[in-house]
Parts: sequence; structure tokens; C-alpha cells
Amino acid sequence: MPRIAITLQNPRVRTPQADDRGAGSRPFPSKKLRTCSLFVFDVLDTAGGPLLDEPYRARRARLEALFAQGVLAAPFVVCPATTDRAAAEDWLDPAWGAAGIEGAVVKGLSQKYQPGRRGWIKVRAGRGRKRSSPR
Repeated sequence: MPRIAITLQNPRVRTPQADDRGAGSRPFPSKKLRTCSLFVFDVLDTAGGPLLDEPYRARRARLEALFAQGVLAAPFVVCPATTDRAAAEDWLDPAWGAAGIEGAVVKGLSQKYQPGRRGWIKVRAGRGRKRSSPR
């Protein structure tokens, strides 16, 4: 599996060539640099303390507030979310695969974070639904 190194001071990604050093070796030399974005979909901790016991609805509101207040900005991007079924179904159109989107994740708005478990459902574009398994 290719390794990716990201530095937040300079949001560029270094990607190794397929023939670069294998796993366990020292950091690879820069072969290519690409601008990257880091999509954020949840917040679990803030300076005010952990949010693990908060429902996803509250954590999502906190995340959106961090972006609105400018606390989080590029290279971070808030991952789109919706409660509109038609919008979600549009995201499952296989044409989105060309943009690198493989599907959607369904989370309960009242659901607390469950460490060590995946308490959501993955829906892959054009493939129906697949419940995620525990890590």
C-alpha cells in the first residue's frame, strides 16, 4: 500500500513511486507533490474537553461552528452531510466514482461515538448497503 505524508504547515502530499522503499523503511524522498484537502466529518475532542458522550447531532454542530469561526480552515474541509434522502441518493450515483467518491455513510443523529466500534452503515454507490464491521 502506498504511503502518504502530509504536513499541515504546507498542505501538500508526497507520494512515493511504486518502486520506492517498502514498509518499515525511512521516509521516502519526494517524488511528486500534490495539494491536498483533509475532509473532516466528526469532532471528538475540543479544548473544552471530550465530546464522546455527545450525540452526533451536537458533535456535527460543533464541527460546523469550528469552520464558521475560522478555527478550522484549509487544508481542512467539512465533509458534506444531509438529512435529505434525495440528496443522499444523488451522492450514490456511480458517476461520482470518477471524482473518487465511493459512497456514503449513514449515522444516527442521536448516536454517541462508540470507541472501537463502527456504529454506522456504509452505502456504496451502485452496490446497495453494507453494514460496517467492528475494527
